[in-house]
Amino acid sequence: MQKGAIILALAGAYLLLDKYFPRAVDFNYSPIDTSNGQSVVLGDDLSVQIVRDPVVSSRWKYPARAAKYAQAIKAAEDKYGIPRDLLGRLLYQESRFNPAIIFKKTGNIRGAIGIAQIIPRWHPGVDPTEPFQSIDYAGKYLSENFRRFGSWKGALIAYNWGPTAYAEYLAGQRKFIPLESRNYYSQILGDTGYGMA
Repeated sequence: MQKGAIILALAGAYLLLDKYFPRAVDFNYSPIDTSNGQSVVLGDDLSVQIVRDPVVSSRWKYPARAAKYAQAIKAAEDKYGIPRDLLGRLLYQESRFNPAIIFKKTGNIRGAIGIAQIIPRWHPGVDPTEPFQSIDYAGKYLSENFRRFGSWKGALIAYNWGPTAYAEYLAGQRKFIPLESRNYYSQILGDTGYGMA
């Protein structure tokens, strides 16, 4: 086989693999400056500005059933320095703003409850069946993970997988990030547009 044909075959195989087994997008950002209400972050070879101005929103839009929570979500984003709509998109990922999930008193298979799918045994300081309390708590928790891991990607992975597991991965004690967590951060960041080139 000629060299050109081999390259074309490999490229075709790569495209098929990427189509049917998409890789999670890799966002390796670290915060630079948050003093002016904006957070400038650096990616591999590009600079991306995450706008935190409440007038500017991401490209993700709230579903109609989230309307009664939108103000509380924006307030939590402002309070904890979270880019606009990132917390809202996280909550959508967790509960789809479905009342059957938000107000269900029992947890899913992992024990997660409510709008933010909080596991009470790991987070005893919040009532996960109270959506407004959960929204504020989820914002605080996401922000704490951002400060700990230095990126929204890391904060989202820690929210989904757990900060201890993610810290162990970063320390080389775990081999890989679960597919669920890779999909979690890539879908949320992809839908909001934060960090997308």
